[in-house]
Amino acid sequence: MKHIVGCSLSLLAQWVLHSQTAVKNPESGWIFDKESSSIRAIRGTPGAATLGLPVSNDVELAYPSRDGNRGIVVRKRAVGWTHLQEESFTALPVGTADLGLVSWSRHEATAAVHNLQSHMVLLVSDVSDGLKVRTLALPEGTVVAIGGPVGDGVFVAIRGGSLPGLYRLNDGATPQLLIAHDNLAAIAVTAEDDAVFALSQDGRRLWIVEELAGTSAVQSLTVDVPPAVVGLGVSANRGSLYVAHADSRSLSVVSPADGSLIGTLPLDVPVSGMVPLGHDSNYILTTPGGDAAPHWLLQTSSSSIFFVPAAR
Repeated sequence: MKHIVGCSLSLLAQWVLHSQTAVKNPESGWIFDKESSSIRAIRGTPGAATLGLPVSNDVELAYPSRDGNRGIVVRKRAVGWTHLQEESFTALPVGTADLGLVSWSRHEATAAVHNLQSHMVLLVSDVSDGLKVRTLALPEGTVVAIGGPVGDGVFVAIRGGSLPGLYRLNDGATPQLLIAHDNLAAIAVTAEDDAVFALSQDGRRLWIVEELAGTSAVQSLTVDVPPAVVGLGVSANRGSLYVAHADSRSLSVVSPADGSLIGTLPLDVPVSGMVPLGHDSNYILTTPGGDAAPHWLLQTSSSSIFFVPAAR
């Protein structure tokens, strides 16, 4: 097995030399920075990037959209929708203690918000005359992962209950069971929204669901990666899957063609999850310490991991 090297000293040196110009570069994505209680842009390119200045300050928790224009935030013990540039705030019918997983669509201004108390998913969209909020009922069980939204629907992985597995929830329709399994841990939607991948927690089984807009075709593959799966990412060309494991200092790189292990990406810190960043099939690697710095970026196009320091 080969090891794919991520961050190098030369790349860090490159950032030092160009840090003053990097902060002026276009944003490649937005994150919640716990240390500054704000949303911050990642500016520049992987290997020569830094965190921009804080925006949308005084937030206790935030889930910014892919384009950085909007966010689901917790501010003054209330959950709401915000336009980052305008600092607007519209309260949502979710208590702070009831806020579960949040996932943003790749191409539209739509967020899926899991309400733990009502056991429902809210599809919140930014439309011309304000916010549009749709409620999707969840099957019995515990939500462990959300993918999408894609169109009028969202994908959820359910554990426990009478019929656990991967479901597609659509506005006004009965939840559709795509995969029946009680050990799903992570899901990832492709860049073109034409397939979703699901991986079991023990790292032994991978499913591929094709043709999301029409009839679904499900393929199952045997894989062999470490257990305790906590995150899954997919490259833009669908050539590689990236698997995060709890308390592990490496990511597994898997071929979705046959489930074979391509290699590993070494890490300096253990990872607790993976969050899609921007529109380029990059991911922020979350750590057990939460959303505080340092921040680590996975660039799938180069199979590399980079440290993202804060702007000075």
